[in-house]
This record gives sequence, structure tokens and C-alpha cells, in this order.
Amino acid sequence: MEQRDVAIKTAFSTKKQSAYGTKLADVDIDKAHPLHGSENIENPFEKFDDAEQFGKGHEFPTYQKNLTADSRVSRSADASSFLLGWVMAFGCGKITTSQPDSSGSPNVYEHEIKPMNIDDPTVGKQLPVTTIVEEITSFKKLLFRDMLVSEFTISGELKKQLQLAFSLIGSGHYENSTLTMPGLTSVSFLKMPGVSFTVGTKNFSPELLNFSFGFKNELAEDLGYHPGSGFLTSGDPSTPQIRGKLPVTKRSVNFSFECLTEDNDLRQYMELNAEKAITLTAEGSTIENSYKHKLVLSLPKTWIKAVPLGREGNFLKYQVEVKIGWDATSGAPFVATITNDVAAYLN
Repeated sequence: MEQRDVAIKTAFSTKKQSAYGTKLADVDIDKAHPLHGSENIENPFEKFDDAEQFGKGHEFPTYQKNLTADSRVSRSADASSFLLGWVMAFGCGKITTSQPDSSGSPNVYEHEIKPMNIDDPTVGKQLPVTTIVEEITSFKKLLFRDMLVSEFTISGELKKQLQLAFSLIGSGHYENSTLTMPGLTSVSFLKMPGVSFTVGTKNFSPELLNFSFGFKNELAEDLGYHPGSGFLTSGDPSTPQIRGKLPVTKRSVNFSFECLTEDNDLRQYMELNAEKAITLTAEGSTIENSYKHKLVLSLPKTWIKAVPLGREGNFLKYQVEVKIGWDATSGAPFVATITNDVAAYLN
């Protein structure tokens, strides 16, 4: 029977694996979220043969062998406070969760997220990883372990919900699963009308047209295939080798926005190399009392790098590229604080 692509289901967990190479228990893989598109997790094999070797008397291969396995996927979604917390926690690696009013509003949690210190030997260069189950058809359900968020982008534009795009890379290990797929998790989506935006002390919210914030982990993908990293079928070297780790080598962050404005402040900031803090806040529905689902993205130390002029209909607009610096006070280039009803990530 034909299978529609929209029938693909994905299940994941807010929990991290105890170690690279150790999958989560089925009971912990209990979350689901609507996603754009229908891309399934790719798991290509790299192989080798003897076609180019001499001594055979011909130019054709006499064997083909497995070399390595991989697993990766890129996905996007309307940005909910729940999924923003999940992607940013796994992509950045450092999270501190608190309750601003545990007695009066016990269902409200604040998650402060920033890039982990990969130069601290007690932290290391391995980001947290998790386990994902994908149901491609009713007869094919696969579990992928060691999945890591390699990069993500948060964006917004007028009249639309905020968007979240992200990429995942795993060890290459997969296996059949019998997981009962969970229903969709209850979430609150964040929309552009709920955004406020400041550069320094100036409020640019009424002039803001769109924005894009991106964070990327550069990974030593090949180093993961080290001696002893294992095989797709444990103990069977005829099956592809899988990764035993996936360390971070470098991180990068970018921010840009477009706005309409009647003054020249942004160009002056650029000309003077004026250091400014940028804060973007997006609020959603109410959780309890005065607390709302919310994202606060703080860039404490930035400079305007470029401000070319463009057009938006009959209006002139600024297309602003921002240079993001290291903030010694927070110990990070940015801090994201997400308020929602999720008790914990990476637990």
C-alpha cells in the first residue's frame, strides 16, 4: 500500500543520554511536535571496493565492503517555547532552570541557556546527545541514538509565527524500534506581534520588519570514527563503523535584521563602532498568573557591522548586519532565557 510522506511521525525526549553510545529508554521518548516538510532522518553508508586496484586483470570490482555509517537531518517548525528550549538546550549545552514563583505559579519554569565552556576540562567538548524514534511507515520504525543539535536559526517576519530551523547529527547507529508513538505535546507558539526589540536603549519594535539569529557548532565529524568506536552491529566488523564521539571544535553566532526608521542612529552606531546591547523578547500565551510563554534573547555586546539601504515597497529600509562580541560578565556571546511549563531539559 502507498505511504504518504505526511504520515511520518517523530518522537523525542527532553532528556539527554547518560553517555554517547547509550540510548534512552523507550519510556523517556515521549514528546512530539509538528514540523514543516517531511524529511526523514538520513542514514547513508560509506563503502569501498577494489575497482581501482591492480593485479585483478580488469577494471571491475570483485568486492564491496562497508566503511562507515552516518545519521543526520535538518528540520524546521513554527517556534514554540517548548521546542525553542529543547533545540537551544541541546545546541548550546549549558542550562540553568529555576522557578520564579514556585508556590504561587508552580507550573512556570525559567531556563537560562548559553553556550557551554568547551575549554573547561570538567565540561569537555562533547555536546549532550539524545535518542529519536522515527516512524516512516506502520511497518518501519527506527531508533536513532546519539543525536546532537549542530546548528539552529530563529527568525521572524511581519504577520507570521516565529520560525525555528535546526540540524541534527548522530553516530550513525540505528535499530528497529517498537515504541508506541506519543501524541503531540501541548505547546504555545510565539508570534511576531508579540516581539519587542531594542538596540541599546532605543526601541526599534515599531520599525522592525524581520530578524534572524543563528548559532552553529563546528564539529570534528571524522574524529568520531576512532579505533574502538564500534560497529552498527556490535562486534561485527563487516557492518559499518559508527562514531564514538562528536566533539565541538568552534562555535559561531550571527544576527541580522531589517527595519524602517526615520533617523540615522544605526548608521551612526556603525560609523562610531558604538558598543550596544541588543535584546529581543517574544511573548506568547499565559501560563499562570502574570507569567507567559516567552523567549528573551540577550546579546550584551554588539556592534553594527553593515547598514546598506534597501526598499520595502515605497519606503526605505535598513538591512542591518550585527557583529556579536564576547561578554565577560555573562561568560558567553549571548544568553537566552525561555519561560514555559517544562520542568527540565537535559535531565
